Amino acid sequence: MSSRGRWGIALLAVGLALVAVVPAGQGARDGENPARRRAAFQAVLALEARLRTEILGVYRSAGPLAAAQSYREIVERLSATVGEERGVTLRRVRLLPIGRENAADAWERKQLAEWARKVSIGADPSQLEHFEVITSAGGVRQFRYMRGLRAEVYCLGCHGSQTRAAVRAVLQERAGDASLHWVDEGGLLGAVSVIQTLE
Repeated sequence: MSSRGRWGIALLAVGLALVAVVPAGQGARDGENPARRRAAFQAVLALEARLRTEILGVYRSAGPLAAAQSYREIVERLSATVGEERGVTLRRVRLLPIGRENAADAWERKQLAEWARKVSIGADPSQLEHFEVITSAGGVRQFRYMRGLRAEVYCLGCHGSQTRAAVRAVLQERAGDASLHWVDEGGLLGAVSVIQTLE
């Protein structure tokens, strides 16, 4: 089977897994609004579907280096677009970020650290979610939602230990003095975080 065929099958499997299973999640009692949670989950699905389409399009047409170089702009643009359409703030975050734009805040770090522990004992990152209503440091009530990202085979061109030297150089430039951390297929790549300000 051609590599293009393998990519297509992998993408289809991931899409079906995301759509087919919506786990119960964990949340504070006042955050367990089914409509809010469902809307946040749908926002994550919409963002991830658009990201896969656009980033893999660049990867296939111009290669992994071009995908790594354009990744930040694509993620920021599509996160803003989908967030505006859905009335939320969306961002991809990591416990050990490559750049400042995907550094987790304190609430996100707590969840990612717990998820890293769960994944280390066999949990599937794509089935991890957490949601609750919090009051921000500025006194604003927010509905917070996070959904885990599983490292799929197509993620490893930029995030795996076998990443090409030219791609590593782009990522290291973005990371600055921070060390790069690689993931294996099936590992916890990070999360999509959703914030909705409540009246």
